[in-house]
Amino acid sequence: MMSDPFDADELWFAHLLASVPTPASLERAAARPARPAPGRRRRYRTLALAGGLALIVGVLGGLILGLTRAGDKSSGTPATSGGAPPARVDPGVAGDDIHQDVILFGGRGPGGVLLADTWIWDGHTWSERHPLHNPGPRRVAAMSSDPGGGGVLLVGGIGSSGEVLADTWEWDGTDWRQLAPAAPPGPRAGALLVQDPVEGHLVLFGGRGPAPHGTTWGWNGATWTEQSIPDSPPDCTGSSMAFDDAFRRVVLITGRACGGPSTWSFDGHTWSRLNPPGTAIAGDRFTMAYHDATQLMVLASSGPGQGCSVATWTWDATSWTIRHDAGSPRAPAVEVRDPASRQPMLVSASGEIWAWSGNAWTVVAGASSAPGTCPTP
Repeated sequence: MMSDPFDADELWFAHLLASVPTPASLERAAARPARPAPGRRRRYRTLALAGGLALIVGVLGGLILGLTRAGDKSSGTPATSGGAPPARVDPGVAGDDIHQDVILFGGRGPGGVLLADTWIWDGHTWSERHPLHNPGPRRVAAMSSDPGGGGVLLVGGIGSSGEVLADTWEWDGTDWRQLAPAAPPGPRAGALLVQDPVEGHLVLFGGRGPAPHGTTWGWNGATWTEQSIPDSPPDCTGSSMAFDDAFRRVVLITGRACGGPSTWSFDGHTWSRLNPPGTAIAGDRFTMAYHDATQLMVLASSGPGQGCSVATWTWDATSWTIRHDAGSPRAPAVEVRDPASRQPMLVSASGEIWAWSGNAWTVVAGASSAPGTCPTP
């Protein structure tokens, strides 16, 4: 038999009341000599005082318990705190600017099983959420903060049967809700999605599937609009895209199968290929995010010749610079900017979280993988 879930709260509240000092006005009232009056009048006054105090206690108790539980409410079952997401690759990850946390959804787990779980990183710990609805098992979905829509937007991915998905979902901090916008971008997996605060909309680029490759779309919080752009970056796997706050542009770096990395910027209307000086970036799989304190884009690259090691580069709106002695995160990993700390963070396949301090990566959650080992689901 289960115990009453309110017992512990009531016991805690009783101790709280016992620790509250009696107001001076009540002490004076208690110490004041009683006026001669019939016994019945004294009993009525005592009952009235007791009833008033009971009413005050009840109201305060309800408010305190309500506030205590407000943070744990969800549309589904309560959140599970502690622990970390099970190992996975290709999850959807995005910072939620409205709720000031990071959300992780789905991915491919051990044995190739696709996942449909929702996890929240609050800057200190992970907690699993159990919403009433979710987008269903998938990997390589595109995700981005969507302040205009109320939380985080999720687009497409690959489903359990290998199908390329075309749906659009919104996370509001409590539950997932499927949207039905007119003229959506169509089925695509591995697309790039990022918020452009200058233009006031989200930018979706590329993705694999039956839909045309290399197209650019805008999302205003309610509808999709395809943008007609004559010259666009090549669309290939391993690419990454993020908004550069200092440059005031979306920056994209192409990945594998594109004939070598290339850097592009998007001003909301036109794509421009950049030709930064210096050493060419090594690797063929990239993930990046912006670091507010240093006003630099931080890119983590991996690929042939690097084993499971991640090489770190920074972008100052002019050139890429290799960062030696930047720590030892292990690939595969996905990078996102934590809205609370405004720092880039890497989430590895084995659940480690690395935060960028401005000079190096530091493990903030999970056990650091030993050199030479590859985190795998």
